[in-house]
Amino acid sequence: MKTRIFILAAILSLGVISCKKDADTKTTETSAETAEVKPDFKVEVDAATDKNDDFAVYYTEDGSTNFTADKALWAGIKAGSEQKLMFQFPDGIVPKALRLDFGLKTKENQGNVLLKKVKITCYNKDFEIKGSDFFTYFVKNDSIDTQIDAAAGTITFKQNLKSNSAALYYPGAELNNAIAKLIK
Repeated sequence: MKTRIFILAAILSLGVISCKKDADTKTTETSAETAEVKPDFKVEVDAATDKNDDFAVYYTEDGSTNFTADKALWAGIKAGSEQKLMFQFPDGIVPKALRLDFGLKTKENQGNVLLKKVKITCYNKDFEIKGSDFFTYFVKNDSIDTQIDAAAGTITFKQNLKSNSAALYYPGAELNNAIAKLIK
């Protein structure tokens, strides 16, 4: 009789322990599934310039074009071969509008800029803008001469010796739509 009670108690305790492990596993799986994915927003610019300069990405979180210096990311570019500039946004920042500035310098201090592509990434999704498609996504700045090479997929922003205008480009509707799709 004692042996039967002992065997029954052992079987019941194994069942309870086994069920507890299943419940713990299910809780862990559920937690992992419901954990919020943090936005990881970044902009990569593949470009070359013939003079050292600084590029910037300005952003707004409300979708407006009221760009200010406190919401800008900067990266230096060295004269010479093509470089990949990475603009990593602070944690939790998901911009809804972007402005690209190709250099701070003007006139003879500003060089030509060859843009190969712009890549925007958020939530492990991305889209690329070939240089030759740049004006599909950004508003043309008429004070800067450009040359598009559709075969190479690039655009060159020409040095402007007559103007103090910087090469800055505001977002077009297509860019705003593409960003909205990324952050959904």
